[in-house]
Amino acid sequence: MKFQLEQAKGKFIDALLRGFYFIIIPTVFFSFIRLYETGWKLFYLLQCILAISFIILYFFRTRFSVAVKTHIVSSLILLLSFVGVVTFSISGGHYMCLLSVMISTIVLGRRVGIYYLILSVLGLTALSFLHVQGIIQSGIDFNTYNANLLSWITIIYTLTVFMSIIIYPLGIFHDFFILNIEELVTVAEKQKQVEKALVESQIQFSTLFESTSDYICSIDTTNYTVLSCNIALKQFLAFHDITVREGDYIKDLLSEELTKHWFGIFAKVLEEGSYSTLYETSKNNQIVNINLNLLKRDSVVFGISLFATDITQIKKTERELIERNKFVESILDLSPSIIYVYDLVEHKNIYSNQGITKNLGFSLQEVQSFGNLLLKNLMHPDDFNHYLVTILPLYNKVLESDQISHQYRLKDINGSWHWIDSIEMIYKRDNDGTAIQILGIARDISDRKEAQAALYESDQLLHNLNLLAKEGLMIHENGIILDANLAYATMLGYSSVKEVIGKQGIAILGATDKSMQIILEHFKNNVTKSYEIEKITENGSIKYFEIRAE
Repeated sequence: MKFQLEQAKGKFIDALLRGFYFIIIPTVFFSFIRLYETGWKLFYLLQCILAISFIILYFFRTRFSVAVKTHIVSSLILLLSFVGVVTFSISGGHYMCLLSVMISTIVLGRRVGIYYLILSVLGLTALSFLHVQGIIQSGIDFNTYNANLLSWITIIYTLTVFMSIIIYPLGIFHDFFILNIEELVTVAEKQKQVEKALVESQIQFSTLFESTSDYICSIDTTNYTVLSCNIALKQFLAFHDITVREGDYIKDLLSEELTKHWFGIFAKVLEEGSYSTLYETSKNNQIVNINLNLLKRDSVVFGISLFATDITQIKKTERELIERNKFVESILDLSPSIIYVYDLVEHKNIYSNQGITKNLGFSLQEVQSFGNLLLKNLMHPDDFNHYLVTILPLYNKVLESDQISHQYRLKDINGSWHWIDSIEMIYKRDNDGTAIQILGIARDISDRKEAQAALYESDQLLHNLNLLAKEGLMIHENGIILDANLAYATMLGYSSVKEVIGKQGIAILGATDKSMQIILEHFKNNVTKSYEIEKITENGSIKYFEIRAE
């Protein structure tokens, strides 16, 4: 604003200089034209001096300050007024004194205007005295002067330019001062609106400050007194037999031990800028989360704000959750199976029970240390390739309740391989439905695999023996043939074992009635010794067979 004011003053003076530049030059020109009528006069010299002074000041105006230019312009105008009075007596340019006073007052203020007023009055008084005493004589024939066309042209031109001079600077005055006054009025109205909004905001803040259940207060760090304290904190302190009011000293409110404790906290806040801590009361074990911050005014610390929240219930819930998690983990750790959560994005276990230690010998820390190389390091290479190609794509195809079962081999801490049977389901998906975590239960089925392998070997051995044996062998249940060897089928006249499977053994044997009676008695009495029977062939001949049952 101050800079803009100086700019307006500078424009005002420059406008006056331009105006007088257009007055002085023509005036001097027309005056010299009348030399043949009036002869050389002293005022011609004064007019030349004034013209040269205005011209020099105008062209060098940028080198002068506003105050210097104002004094020069006011002085030259005052001098121009005195020249007019000397030349034309009382009808001269005494009105120019008024212009000098106006300019000096507008730009430099009332005090400087009074100085130029005094100079004007003293100058006009002295000149009037000299005129009355006849010391100064105008020497101009006013009748001749008034009848001269150039005189009228000079007067009309001078008045026109003079009025233009008055209009332009005063227009600048209006543009700056009047418009700025209007702007100030607008600013004042806006200021009132801001103040009103501020009052409303303060009311809202005060309402919130007093109605919140959180504990809020501020401390003056110069003398450690209470600056403000809301109702919730007052009630909290009252429950602990402490009555607090604004202006109370902290040390007067607390015990010596608590005072030492809190002043230590205040020192940390002043050192670190902010501080957070949990505080548990001794009276009812209430847990409060406290946040402290510095209060500043113009970047200077003047206090500490305290904002505290009762988190007793939250902490109680957290403790219950921790205890419940411990209980659940204890149950999971009792399981001999490996229970795990595997992250498909990071390719690592994020949870595993003690089953992995029981089955493979690795501690939970060692499992975590494998990171995203867990499966690659522990799974058999053949099974790992199968997992990547077949199992991994299934995770994004199954539904929430679907289970994925697969078997693979894992290496234990000693380098031995264990067969593992896993049943898995999707545990967590991202926003677009892509599976990102799976929950699985894995059992060590190495014993079952070994038993299956042994049984398979036994079956293969039995099968090979059946093929090589010359005796007919048959297994039945309640007389129905379950299995037999080729020799048995051939003895009975069949070309393959399949032809006898599921048939009644006695019915296809073709034994004589006497032999059938012997067979039934041995079955009934569970006789295991060998005995002979007779079989009638298709051509009517009799064959003899030795039978033994186990």
